[in-house]
Amino acid sequence: MKYFGVIGNPIIHSKSPDIMGTYFKIYDIKGYYTRIAVDDVIEVKLLFDLLLLNGINVTSPFKESIISIIDDINDDARFLNSVNTVIKKDGKLYGYNTDIDGVKFVFNRYGIDIKEKKVAIIGLGGAGRTCAYVLKSMGAEVILLNRTEKKAAEFAIKLGCSWSPLENLEWVVRNSDIVISALPQKINLIKKEWVDKNKLLMDVNYKNSIFQELDNSKKCVVMNSFYWLIGQSIPAFEKFVGIKPELDDKIINGIMNLKKEINTICIIGFMATGKSAVGRLLSKRLGWEFVDLDDFIEEKTGKMIKDIFQIEGENKFREYESNAISENLGKRKIISCGGGIIVREKNRKLLKDKCFNIWIVNSIDESLKRVRGDTRPLLNVKDQYKKAHELFKSRLEYYFDVADLVILNENKSIDSVVDRLYEEINFAIRSKR
Repeated sequence: MKYFGVIGNPIIHSKSPDIMGTYFKIYDIKGYYTRIAVDDVIEVKLLFDLLLLNGINVTSPFKESIISIIDDINDDARFLNSVNTVIKKDGKLYGYNTDIDGVKFVFNRYGIDIKEKKVAIIGLGGAGRTCAYVLKSMGAEVILLNRTEKKAAEFAIKLGCSWSPLENLEWVVRNSDIVISALPQKINLIKKEWVDKNKLLMDVNYKNSIFQELDNSKKCVVMNSFYWLIGQSIPAFEKFVGIKPELDDKIINGIMNLKKEINTICIIGFMATGKSAVGRLLSKRLGWEFVDLDDFIEEKTGKMIKDIFQIEGENKFREYESNAISENLGKRKIISCGGGIIVREKNRKLLKDKCFNIWIVNSIDESLKRVRGDTRPLLNVKDQYKKAHELFKSRLEYYFDVADLVILNENKSIDSVVDRLYEEINFAIRSKR
């Protein structure tokens, strides 16, 4: 079994799980891939160990900072100071830049001969530097612009291309064949009157492109940077599992059309990860209805959870969970689930088909510290530490199977976890408008 994910901020919009999930199905590989919301790269090291991750993809804003925790990176990634693919091998982390392949894939997809084209690149984060690196190597005349002119000048000298102060942006745009915005999402410095029908545009942010209006008006050619995501995923997947995917339009279009609505949110995770506390507070922030599934079952059956386990058994309790989830599906609901809800296949299918699932994680040590003195049925054993580890390991695949988003709840406050989830969900809601 192989486990992978993608980190970023925001990350809820990422289509990488759809892409990698499609590859797993095509090549019949037993593996899982999910979104992971991290606040910094220090969390990534803990999550590699906690979730037994085999590799991750990295998106904004972590492509540079991730290098600080990596043992070795390849030459392209070192030159660009940007890593978007990390694999774990023999206990060490190795970093690569497959965005290079992503940029090439976009231009090949549109059949554009880049040689001797004048290309303006605005913004010099990891994506901007990668664009410049690739297009310069393909024979383009590249000019760089950045808020910090010194940064543009230094990289231009390193790469052997031109740069210009940002105050010259209008002149540069008007006199370029291709304009690439590599700025943070929704920041647009380009006025539509600067653009003519012969110009090629691309926003590296495939979600909520700043050039969408121009694309709709057909005033120029706007390249869809979603193809960048597809292109970089091919070598990334090959590094992950040793197979290079072969794609056609049917596969690509199928991936592009995959989407999941956020109506009912289910909070899942191992015992004592803060599911109820996070769910309750998040529901207040969003103004959504909150349901604690264990409380609902107790009220519905008139029995305590521990009594159901002791008298009727775990299978019967899982059946109660299935019924409880079905009864509580609906728009604008947050449901805190029991730690073992994912054990039953029927429950996993229900969660995957009907809910957006947030998996809250922390270390086993942290969970046991929080439940000290608790009388949970499944921990009614002499060696709780061993039992908890066995339980978590047996459920890991199921959590990965169901999870749409993972967040760590350790060494941080509940408020900070909820703040991040609130931002992610709001981003998803705004993106639909």
